[in-house]
Amino acid sequence: AGINSTTRAKLKQTLAEGVATKEDTSRLRERAAQIFQDGQTYRAELIADTESTQAFDFGNYESARASELTLQEIEQVWLTERDERVCPVCTAMDYQAVPADEPFLFPDTDLEMVPGKVHVKCRCTRYFRRISA
Repeated sequence: AGINSTTRAKLKQTLAEGVATKEDTSRLRERAAQIFQDGQTYRAELIADTESTQAFDFGNYESARASELTLQEIEQVWLTERDERVCPVCTAMDYQAVPADEPFLFPDTDLEMVPGKVHVKCRCTRYFRRISA
């Protein structure tokens, strides 16, 4: 829904600009086509980043559950891509560990977070490790 409303707003804006400068219909058509082309590229990138990250994270979780260890014997560790695209929320969580059966909590808030679902295009995941005795 957010992507559709953003695309609609961009389309209205660019067409209004074209009409204001008295562009002909062929130029207005080019403006509209560019908005949809940009939207397709962005949407494909968004889906690729978000869905692959969530699938990878789900696989990590299912592997941990299928191990011989119980969820009480392992912890989950937040893991970012550690690059310029990582947001401040996820950067603050990098390498934070919590018990495997508890959610991650963002510092100084009551927000519960799941890697890969913090925000659009979140590429964070988690790994699981045995809790040190």
